[in-house]
Amino acid sequence: MIINPTTAASPPAERWVHQICEAARRVDCGECRALPGDDCVCTTAPASVPVTGNAPVRPVRGYHVARLCRGFRRGLISGPDLVAVLQATVVFTTATVIYDPAGADAWGGAR
Repeated sequence: MIINPTTAASPPAERWVHQICEAARRVDCGECRALPGDDCVCTTAPASVPVTGNAPVRPVRGYHVARLCRGFRRGLISGPDLVAVLQATVVFTTATVIYDPAGADAWGGAR
């Protein structure tokens, strides 16, 4: 079998989840109708483990799978990037939220 070297190039390297979420922010969400630049979900999560009654919390932001799919269809997210994110979820729907692991750090505090 002869392989054409122009079509057998390795796929582009996968990006960090934060970079994928940032790309997804550039489109509107088909699930919750968040506008470009807005978060689908903004909540808090424990800042440390184990979680106790007085555990500090930090802000987190997330994006629906539907939004990531729109980013993919518009060329902002590659196929390998989308697959990498979805494989980590095991089971998902368009309403599944992917949380940006660096989202709170990128805010620089409360937003």
